[in-house]
Amino acid sequence: ENTLESAGWISDADRLRCDAGREVQKVDETRKKKKQDLWDKRRQERQFREDSRWERIRNQEDTQSRRDQQIVGQSKRNRSSVRYNLINHVYNDSKSAAAAKFRDDCVKYAATTRTRELYTRNNLAGYNIINGEQRSADFVKVPPVPTKEAALCQ
Repeated sequence: ENTLESAGWISDADRLRCDAGREVQKVDETRKKKKQDLWDKRRQERQFREDSRWERIRNQEDTQSRRDQQIVGQSKRNRSSVRYNLINHVYNDSKSAAAAKFRDDCVKYAATTRTRELYTRNNLAGYNIINGEQRSADFVKVPPVPTKEAALCQ
């Protein structure tokens, strides 16, 4: 016999409960509510993150427009930072342009010197072995050794 102390005891109200479908529905509704709450939370976080991102973009645009307003009328904005004019092939008149010209002259000198050395080492016979034509390393014109003073003058 089932008594209050026995393991199999159940009250009459619990024993006669016959709305099992409603219980399953409550469990299902609870599960759906938790899932919906999770999606709502994610949606709010993403919305906050997107709003913050757009606020940063607007702040950057405002800052840039203020800088642009401060620069109006100053010619430094259009001054080129390139020391060599590609259109007329002339170096600008500045110390940095002279330094760039010196470096360029050094590179040209090293390249032509290397070309002449390779030519003379690869043509030890002094003539073309196929047609017998005389060869000379003089066709490779090596420029004079560049100096910083020469770069400053030009």
